[in-house]
Amino acid sequence: MSIKRIRFRFFLVVSLFLTVFLFSSQAPSPGYIEQGVKLTAEKYAFTPSNLTFEAGKPITIILTSIDGDHSFDVDALSVHSSEAGKGKSVVVEFTADQPGQYEFYCDMAIISREA
Repeated sequence: MSIKRIRFRFFLVVSLFLTVFLFSSQAPSPGYIEQGVKLTAEKYAFTPSNLTFEAGKPITIILTSIDGDHSFDVDALSVHSSEAGKGKSVVVEFTADQPGQYEFYCDMAIISREA
């Protein structure tokens, strides 16, 4: 039997970009929360599908899988989470030092066996 590892990159029809930009030097508004978001993954889609953060500050993503194994990956920032199984969550922490748009995706490995 041979084992193949197939990488699936789940892209939405709408753009999946992690957008990082520099804010002006205004003080944060009341109710401002540090840079973090709860992200869900289900059937080839992330919710929310677009994320915006301030460059140079730590970012925390709490990824929860609704229907199977999912991960959070941003190649340009060398961010690769462990897989969150169905109904489970993983925490991903990183910093995007430079402003820009960064594509994020799920890199789920499926192992198929052939006789």
